[in-house]
Amino acid sequence: MCIRDSLMGLPHDDPARRVTHSHDFYSSGGLLDLVYHPCEHSFTLTEIGEMLELLDLDLIRFQSSMHGEKLYSQRFAGTPACSAAHELERWGLLERERPQLFSGLYIFWCQKRGAQETLGES
Repeated sequence: MCIRDSLMGLPHDDPARRVTHSHDFYSSGGLLDLVYHPCEHSFTLTEIGEMLELLDLDLIRFQSSMHGEKLYSQRFAGTPACSAAHELERWGLLERERPQLFSGLYIFWCQKRGAQETLGES
């Protein structure tokens, strides 16, 4: 029996079955990357924030899926605007509340601390 069949046969509430919701699950290369990638590391947004601090980098933008952006807007509606670093903390809180939120890709933009922000300028 292959790994795909084994995972599909798990009970619907089994945490390991979550991988079946990924587009990568349905291609051989994607499944290998998803399940067997030898260099895969998972980081929390808190850990990413700590690494940015250690590397002397400023977060200038965090980009998520449209669904994630909508959830963020709803969750933090009415709260004051904040720095990008504090925004990362808010995203981390949202991730803890909704662990599957970032099962796909998110992008964070950063730059050397003290550099002039140029994101979006032409």
